[in-house]
Amino acid sequence: MQATKPIATIETSKGNIKLELYPAEAPNTVANFIEKANSGAYVGRTFHRVESWVIQGGDPAGSGMGGGQMTA
Repeated sequence: MQATKPIATIETSKGNIKLELYPAEAPNTVANFIEKANSGAYVGRTFHRVESWVIQGGDPAGSGMGGGQMTA
């Protein structure tokens, strides 16, 4: 029986976005993302890139140029 994958919910002013995480395929990335989310690292952050195929956000500067030493 396959374990249920964790779900992360991003709350935005335009509605919620639900993300299904894949810890079996990307254990380090999922663990890092969960740790950052639980610490409040993404609270108040903006999406600096919104395209038809991708969204990117979480950069402390809001520019997409980084600000931390780790990515998720």
